[in-house]
Amino acid sequence: MKRVRVCIMGAAGRMGQILSRLYSEDPNYEVVARIDRNADSAQPSVIAELSDAPEFDILVDYSVAAATRGAIGEMHRRKAAWLVGTTGLTDADRAEILALAENAPIFVASNTSFGVALMQRLCAQASAALLDWDCEILEAHHHSKLDAPSGTALSIAKTIADTRKSHGRDTSVVTDRSGVREKRDPQSIGIASLRGGTVAGEHSAIWFGENERLEIRHVAESREIFARGALRIARWLVVQKPGAWNMQDFLDDVLR
Repeated sequence: MKRVRVCIMGAAGRMGQILSRLYSEDPNYEVVARIDRNADSAQPSVIAELSDAPEFDILVDYSVAAATRGAIGEMHRRKAAWLVGTTGLTDADRAEILALAENAPIFVASNTSFGVALMQRLCAQASAALLDWDCEILEAHHHSKLDAPSGTALSIAKTIADTRKSHGRDTSVVTDRSGVREKRDPQSIGIASLRGGTVAGEHSAIWFGENERLEIRHVAESREIFARGALRIARWLVVQKPGAWNMQDFLDDVLR
């Protein structure tokens, strides 16, 4: 199979630099462009505009929400595969991005760690088995992270809530209880966020029963795990038919 032509957006950021290195080192890929409006003179190989990039097979995007939002029109024109790992996107942003799936394979994931994908599947199983238990999520990240809760924490909460709803139990997600003085709503899933130091990412889903507790936890020791996940996903995504794809689709294929 010929090498996959990759364009990396958000290339000047920490994740973008890791992605640039890993894709450049892998003989299955050819990095044809690196995009970032915040690049400085020390990064002469990075260009500012996606529209100036040569043809590519896939855009790997770990930028910021504004940049991802601004790429939608250009990606509609190009009809190339798009792996979106950007966090902080709104539901409206995701809807616009996924609308492109009619003509291209589009993959949106708040976290591209294989371990986190497995964690979400285990959380769905635990949620179905522990419908009457209280469930809370705790996440921790480095002090420079812009969004809270993390996109991964929100995705885990959605997985748990969707499972509960499929079993007839309505569930709400709560991210702030500071202004509430009342007992915990048993229908809620609370998310608490910690920020500090250089933490790459920690997520725990905790179920509280009578005199017992179950915890499913994932710890990212380096941002490189997300980049390595992107490396595996990109080669898989470019051979998929147009459509909206996600980590659970990828996991299904790997575990088949």
